[in-house]
Amino acid sequence: MKKFIFLLSALVVGWLTANAETFTEGDFTYKTTGSNTVTLTATSKTNTITSVTIPNTVTHGGTTYQITEIGPRVFYQYTKLYSITFTTPSYLKKIGEYAFYKTGQNSSYNMTLTIPEGVEELGAYCFWNATYGTQINIPSTLRVIPGSAFGAWNSNSFSSFSVSGSNPYFSVYSSYALCNKDQTKLIAVAARKFNSQYPSTIDTIGKHALGWLNSSSNSTVTIPTHIKYIEDYAFYNCHRSITFASGSELKEIGNYAFGSYNGATSIDLTNFNTEN
Repeated sequence: MKKFIFLLSALVVGWLTANAETFTEGDFTYKTTGSNTVTLTATSKTNTITSVTIPNTVTHGGTTYQITEIGPRVFYQYTKLYSITFTTPSYLKKIGEYAFYKTGQNSSYNMTLTIPEGVEELGAYCFWNATYGTQINIPSTLRVIPGSAFGAWNSNSFSSFSVSGSNPYFSVYSSYALCNKDQTKLIAVAARKFNSQYPSTIDTIGKHALGWLNSSSNSTVTIPTHIKYIEDYAFYNCHRSITFASGSELKEIGNYAFGSYNGATSIDLTNFNTEN
């Protein structure tokens, strides 16, 4: 029975993919993903725009479709784009990889980015190095956030996170550290406020969590004693000095955890206990 259901599901997905339609309405191009759902895949707007409103529905050929996804790279390197508005009620479920990569490269704008309720997943690098926001608001529905989603090359990036109290997956420590719900894993940091402090419950630094931090004011990152695991790419391309607190309990360092470490002053392993 399970095999039959799997085969039937595969056939349905295959049929939908084979019969997907691409069309353009207004400034956006869409691809159908179901009988009344579409992914926003491209825009005719130039990369000089400063603001954009993402619609919640689009009508084509007499059918009104709900927009459930923003595809990869739709606003890739729209460096002047500092204001993003999502029409409500939003039907978005996913914001794709690199969708708003390196947007708003003007630190004089201080906008708040609110990811709408209903969004469940963010793609890798989707808001990487977005420097227009003072705060990013996380809805109750969001359950997948790659550490690279909010990675930041410079200290002009956003300054804080806010997470809906009813979100069962994520929480915030001291406004700048995005963590899992029980605050045992660090997922991402707001570059403008990061000061190398962690909640004492954290034992894992997640993938890309501290990547791309520059060497601005707080130039040293001290890994506290209670950190036991550093995941793959956790400090990738981090441009700060790394040191381990005395009595480090670190047990595992992931692949390329300190990869592309070309901007740092040093990695001080004096207190790293190899016997852990």
